[in-house]
Amino acid sequence: MSKPSIGVSLPNPFALREQKYLNYFSWVESAEGSPVPIVPEFQVNLDELDGILITGGGDIDPSRYGEDNTKSTNILAERDMLEIYLVRQALKLGIPVLGICRGMQIMNISLGGTLHQHLPDITMLAHTNGKEDAYHMVKIEVGTLLHRIVQLDEIEVRSHHHQAPNKLGDRLVASAYAEDGIIEAVELPDHRFFLGILWHAERMGDESSSRLIRAFVEAASKKR
Repeated sequence: MSKPSIGVSLPNPFALREQKYLNYFSWVESAEGSPVPIVPEFQVNLDELDGILITGGGDIDPSRYGEDNTKSTNILAERDMLEIYLVRQALKLGIPVLGICRGMQIMNISLGGTLHQHLPDITMLAHTNGKEDAYHMVKIEVGTLLHRIVQLDEIEVRSHHHQAPNKLGDRLVASAYAEDGIIEAVELPDHRFFLGILWHAERMGDESSSRLIRAFVEAASKKR
């Protein structure tokens, strides 16, 4: 039986020279998935993919959610366009989607949500530590897909972001919160697997992260 093909979004063809993107590929492979790079420069055939992983990276252009740019940086318009397309097409085709950090934010705005552009303006909790990751606790909502997967009410996460969901997109529900009330995970209950988390599970190496990627690859392995 062939391994499920997991499309992994990347900012450019050279991203796989960077360890932070290689981590996603190793994470998928650890769950017996077959990662396939998706970059703005190349065409993608969604019929050949069983799941889509939207990765972390720079900020999303605020014009995508109807706001002026106040604190957003490292914007790549081509990447925004590609990943919004991937999310919306995956919803139409019933393809499982997992979003990490920026990927979770893309999922939110793809459904009409908005973002807080700079968390230090609204919270004292460190969601990033300069160029290093921050660590903080996240409470998971009982009864959600995320809770069923990790089987825990609270976990410590590895975090590196300065933006987060503000208004939730259509039909999305929040399935985890940081101690300061910031939304840390979103999901779509009426989709087979549509889950976004704000933390970097791909480089945590704990049991909750293993359960998460295994559940995603398992969902992708089922026929559409």
